[in-house]
Amino acid sequence: SFDISPAQGGQPLVKWAATYDDRLAGTRGIVEGHIEIRWSHGKFCGPPEAKVYLDTALFDIPGYSPL
Repeated sequence: SFDISPAQGGQPLVKWAATYDDRLAGTRGIVEGHIEIRWSHGKFCGPPEAKVYLDTALFDIPGYSPL
């Protein structure tokens, strides 16, 4: 499943969480993160931009392999 919710912060924030089933281990896990929405100022004034952050440690992400 994928859940989103608003959050308080200096910039507008949206928290997200993805729940997955590990079929081999028979367990359930959650990957969490947040999105910061930012507005440009001055000559770059225009549509907002968003930065997506992963809050879960990389080694806890299913399928992650370090390069």
